[in-house]
Amino acid sequence: METGYLPKSDPGVAAFGFWSLVHGIAALMVRERCVVSHLDPKWPLPHATYEFMWNVITTKKQ
Repeated sequence: METGYLPKSDPGVAAFGFWSLVHGIAALMVRERCVVSHLDPKWPLPHATYEFMWNVITTKKQ
């Protein structure tokens, strides 16, 4: 948070948010509830979502 990658907030809140994201994706995958999208079948929606969120998290904010 101090390096500018994440907005300043309670670390517990941030950790819970990240855990919720990963848990939610995993739960949808286990229950086979992931909607097939226009994305390449070799790179399904859960992986594309994870990649998107990783880019959001690791992009330094101005």
